[in-house]
Amino acid sequence: MKSKILFLSILLIVIPLLAFAGKKKLPPIHFVADRVVAAEGVTFISGHVKVFMDNYILTARTITLFTSKNKEIYKIKAAGNVRLMGRNRFAVCDTAIFYRRSGRAVLRGDPKIWEGADELKGKEIVIFLNSRRIIVRGATGRFSPTTLKEFGK
Repeated sequence: MKSKILFLSILLIVIPLLAFAGKKKLPPIHFVADRVVAAEGVTFISGHVKVFMDNYILTARTITLFTSKNKEIYKIKAAGNVRLMGRNRFAVCDTAIFYRRSGRAVLRGDPKIWEGADELKGKEIVIFLNSRRIIVRGATGRFSPTTLKEFGK
């Protein structure tokens, strides 16, 4: 009986620790702005906003940071003249939502993205920030001859 209680006690301690250990901590975000207003779980940033995250720089009129209970920023919403720069890419749109856990950015409102001489436009662009993968809904674009040669291989 004592061994069963000891075993169950160990399980009750180890299982939550394993679940916590499986979550990878997200890298920090740094920002510069004229105005910051914070509330429970949400931070509003406005006025010359520039956000430095991972390998990207994000600028917009307003940015909203959504934080979890452990103060980790899990989602970023940018609105108004949004610009994203990094990894040889440059993107513009009216609004963008960044899902940090999945490493995705969803751009809406006349989104455009450039990589070198290549340009894509669409109704919505989904950028996978940790790879070169991009999904464009309602796409039109222009590709350089070098890119077209790579597609032909």
